[in-house]
Amino acid sequence: GLLSFARAQLSFLDGDYGAARLTCEQAARELRGCGLVRQAISAIVNAGAATGNLNDFESQAEIVENALALGRVTGWPQSMGACLYALGDAHHSLGRVADARSAFVEARDRLQPLSSSRAYVAVTTFLAEVNVRLGLCDEALEAFEAARIAAERGGHSVLLQRILVGLAGCLSRLGRASEALQTAHQALQASEGRDLVTERLALLSLARIHGAHALPPPDGATAPSASLHYLNRIWSIQESNQQWMPDDEILGEFAAAWERVDDLRKALTYERRRIEALARESTCRAEQQVVATRASHEALMAQVEADH
Repeated sequence: GLLSFARAQLSFLDGDYGAARLTCEQAARELRGCGLVRQAISAIVNAGAATGNLNDFESQAEIVENALALGRVTGWPQSMGACLYALGDAHHSLGRVADARSAFVEARDRLQPLSSSRAYVAVTTFLAEVNVRLGLCDEALEAFEAARIAAERGGHSVLLQRILVGLAGCLSRLGRASEALQTAHQALQASEGRDLVTERLALLSLARIHGAHALPPPDGATAPSASLHYLNRIWSIQESNQQWMPDDEILGEFAAAWERVDDLRKALTYERRRIEALARESTCRAEQQVVATRASHEALMAQVEADH
């Protein structure tokens, strides 16, 4: 069972999510068969994560519900937290934001005995982000602050950077522009040259804060607006990766930023590129759906054989 779990992890890291799902489910059966319940729950959750990476979020939710049913029997905080975290992630991807919030609230409550753990910090951060999406900014602010305290207490510096990015966006929505700007700069300074994903998020946050509020431009800015200054920095960082293709989010931000400075020609250019990116992503999702359907069929056949 443990060897199957290891093979599944390798398939996951290689990006072969169909194989990862099948091997995770095989591992879960083997692990339960010899009484390794905690590892079995992790294997089922990972099978759901592999399915989610193929954009089959309905199947991901179903798989995680199976893990959650097993987790509720044990009542173990870490296993329950992992299951509820994964379930909330699936609901969020499906646009069921209220359901995602409910799962994250229960996950946070279950993980209270482990309030310095990475899992607790991650769940509380996702709860804060979902609250922002639902317009519950005061509750989001409270959750971000709780996540920040827990991250500092547990020494989770990488998660702390993401918390600062989310906190900056929340403060901006609450109209606290100067605090938002200061917090986003903290996130940028902590991640710059170390964590490309968080650095990109921090720069995007700065662009959005300047787009939403009348603030002085940063020192040395040469772009027509502060938002474009930070967006250009994202572009220059990403361009170093030859395989990078700008997604619809960043292209949409460029279109909106150029529109705000009344350069409608450039705004239209980026909007057209955004539509092209959406078409590419739609094609990719369709290809992934084929893989997900095949993996679901093979998983069903494997379960029937195992039951027999």
